[in-house]
Amino acid sequence: MAIVFKWETNEILDLLSSCERDGLLPFIERFIKKEDHILESGCGLARWVKKLDNLGYDCSGLEYSEITVKKVKNVWPELDLFVGNVLHHPFKDNSFNAVISLGVVEHFENGPTQALSDIFRILKPGGCGILTVPCFNGIRKMKHPFTRDKLIFYTRLRKTFWEKRFFEYRFSPEYFSSIVKSIGFEIIEQRPFALIDGFYHDVDPLHIFVKFNKWKFEPEDNWINKLLSKIPYFHCHMHILIVRKPVI
Repeated sequence: MAIVFKWETNEILDLLSSCERDGLLPFIERFIKKEDHILESGCGLARWVKKLDNLGYDCSGLEYSEITVKKVKNVWPELDLFVGNVLHHPFKDNSFNAVISLGVVEHFENGPTQALSDIFRILKPGGCGILTVPCFNGIRKMKHPFTRDKLIFYTRLRKTFWEKRFFEYRFSPEYFSSIVKSIGFEIIEQRPFALIDGFYHDVDPLHIFVKFNKWKFEPEDNWINKLLSKIPYFHCHMHILIVRKPVI
């Protein structure tokens, strides 16, 4: 099983407000219609389920932790949430017009294939997927010879330096694209994503230039981050893929 995150109720409103800043909404508006039946797979505290519900979209959420779902329902009882495993979504084939999966599939030590294959299964033909995963970016490639795990296309992290516990994979854009295509998806678009996050984690690990507080970076418009973003995939924390299930 993957890492199960422990969310706190007091994070809910801060996470919801972060939807305005993290850059995902323009992709949703471009590729998903309001009348589409949408699932956020691995929704955590359901910030995007709530945000899209507020905007008039038909969005449901699936979360593994029953405790987390109860916390969300105590605050937003109107949301359509399910408890379940993203490896085996509790839905019939071809159930959704769109599936959103944000920083989820990288947390399975056996790799992302099973979770992505089940997203493919529940998508309707022609349906859209919006996926984000951590990027094996340029800076991480430079660090790679000094890490403990010598993997070719991605690097495997430990929760702590001394504890041998898997946390996540970080994928090169080419390698993750090959996985997605092998499942049967068509890739519509692929871009660097979460640039300021990458600056925070990889360029400024001592957090001298950028602070993180209540799910918000301060300042958000750091000039160094903007400069580094001129080189694609150099320091982005994540990359985003827009995919489609082909119509047969």
